[in-house]
Amino acid sequence: YYAQALFHSLAEVFGTSIGSTGLIITMTQLGYVLGVVLLVALGDLLERRRLITIVTAGSAIGLAGAAMSTGIG
Repeated sequence: YYAQALFHSLAEVFGTSIGSTGLIITMTQLGYVLGVVLLVALGDLLERRRLITIVTAGSAIGLAGAAMSTGIG
């Protein structure tokens, strides 16, 4: 995973500890796994066009929230 090699640089740039940086990267990976598991199940229940719209809207909201955040947490 590419970001693991950058722990020290990320911690320095964002002014956090290496442990906090590692936890954020770990949570990102766990979120990815959870998303894949849930999307596979939703793919069987919902129409693909509706699912794509929902996932795209959710991603846009999440990215907007990340852009407006004031810190790394």
